[in-house]
Amino acid sequence: MSWPLCAGGTLLFVIFCVSLWLRMANIRYRQWFTRDLPQEPIPSLFSKALAQLLGVAGGIYLVLVMAVSFLKIEIPAEIHLFGLAVEPLAFVAVVLAL
Repeated sequence: MSWPLCAGGTLLFVIFCVSLWLRMANIRYRQWFTRDLPQEPIPSLFSKALAQLLGVAGGIYLVLVMAVSFLKIEIPAEIHLFGLAVEPLAFVAVVLAL
């Protein structure tokens, strides 16, 4: 594995972690001002941030799928990045959501 691929993978991982940390900080900030008593079990900040990130990525993915099908663009079923086989539209959606 060449160093540009390792650097790219590391950079993507760092961006992912920073995005989750910022989302957790935003949720923590909003919870500080509401201070309601919980009626149900409290999910962790990490689970809330990850759910929000995946929700945004899912919406972007749906838009990309509709655009590709409407424009009849041929896209490969999977591509290989960093030794993993991923669907191109899903990868683009997650990267854009970050």
